[in-house]
Amino acid sequence: MSEASSTGRPRRKWLRWIVIFCAISSASKIGSKLLNAAFEPEVKRPTVSESRSDATIGIAFGRVAAKTVESYFAKHKEFPSSLTAAQFDAPLPEPVESIRVNPESGALKIVLMGWAPSPTRTFFLNPTIEATGMTWECKAGEVPEENRPPECPDAW
Repeated sequence: MSEASSTGRPRRKWLRWIVIFCAISSASKIGSKLLNAAFEPEVKRPTVSESRSDATIGIAFGRVAAKTVESYFAKHKEFPSSLTAAQFDAPLPEPVESIRVNPESGALKIVLMGWAPSPTRTFFLNPTIEATGMTWECKAGEVPEENRPPECPDAW
């Protein structure tokens, strides 16, 4: 039987150990979260000027890819199945997450890096075939007007 305290109630030594264990466990979890938070990078939304300059870089890179698509079309009389097929293997600049070609239309889809998946960071370069070559028109997907660079004034 357990020992009785001066009040006549049995002592429960195991209860003290449970309380101590819970306190240590909670402190450990809180400390771990604080430590991890100190080393996690701050996530912030890009400002309008960052978005606009990133878009300008992305579209300039897209225009280089467009010249490759243009050359491929001139030689093969069809659009490439991919940019790799057109021998475009330049590394993506920092603000560009991806660039793809539509093999049916030749349109280029440029997706900028962002803090969340969103159609508000997608630009398109659409070709028009003319007798003298191709012209490329930029469309800003659903990018808000304040984030569109001058090279791409229109949205869908």
